[in-house]
Amino acid sequence: MDEIRIVARPRTESSRSSKSDLREIPIAKPLLGDTQGQVTTFRKQINKLNPENLTTICSEISVFLEKSAADIAVKQTGIQNQLIQIDQGLAKVDERIEKQNLSKYCSEMSKLETMQSRTEKLSKNLHDLARSINNINMKLPEDKRLPPLKF
Repeated sequence: MDEIRIVARPRTESSRSSKSDLREIPIAKPLLGDTQGQVTTFRKQINKLNPENLTTICSEISVFLEKSAADIAVKQTGIQNQLIQIDQGLAKVDERIEKQNLSKYCSEMSKLETMQSRTEKLSKNLHDLARSINNINMKLPEDKRLPPLKF
């Protein structure tokens, strides 16, 4: 902010008449120093560094990176432990669901087996009844007989 930069030049009479003059197009310039990641400012600072300071800075950066790596490793381990706990919890939930489904399945199978045995007994009784009715029907005179029952 040492200097004021002019973004657009005032128009003159000649610029109004010439629409194709590229010098008259306003140009946007940075207001707060250099852009592009402050490259030139960074370059100026690098030129000010001496080898003694550079070694110190590199060692500080190295220590910082090692500490950061250790922190990241601790956090990753924590996350991994949390994932293991979540997996174990989900496994327990799945096991409970399986047990509930299995008990429901066993209960339904038991009901089906009971119904099957009752149906078989009922079918046998109906066949016996039809045979008895047909035997009685055969003992009646022919003009009073019913058509034979079949199952």
